[in-house]
Amino acid sequence: MAALASDSVDLVVTSPPYPMIEMWDAMFVDQNAEIGNALHKGDGPMAFELMHKQLDAVWQEVWRILKEGGIACLNVGDATRTINSRFMLYPNHSRILNQFLELAFRPCPRSYGASRPTLPINLWDPACCRPAPMSPWNMNTS
Repeated sequence: MAALASDSVDLVVTSPPYPMIEMWDAMFVDQNAEIGNALHKGDGPMAFELMHKQLDAVWQEVWRILKEGGIACLNVGDATRTINSRFMLYPNHSRILNQFLELAFRPCPRSYGASRPTLPINLWDPACCRPAPMSPWNMNTS
């Protein structure tokens, strides 16, 4: 993203490689050999954090390139993995959300007065995307 000017992008939409999903291990290890060491030692939590440190640099760039009021939309999935007979859930959504909040993204849509890039809680604005009148979510059954 270095080629992009600061404050030049309105919207970023991405589905990053998910830490602790085995198909992405080699890509992360190519960026930081300590990740491979942690995986080899069976230290899943350390590998998880090191992988996220790689992504943190990307999120910093997303912050830099987004215009004031810009929006970042991420498709993020958690991971489950067994390392050395130990099954664990790796909460990618939580780790990434915390990093975005640390960078000062606001968890609210732009239409609610945010003055810096925002991180929507949902990928829709409830004011404009309500369920259809007969949906089970808004039927009055009383």
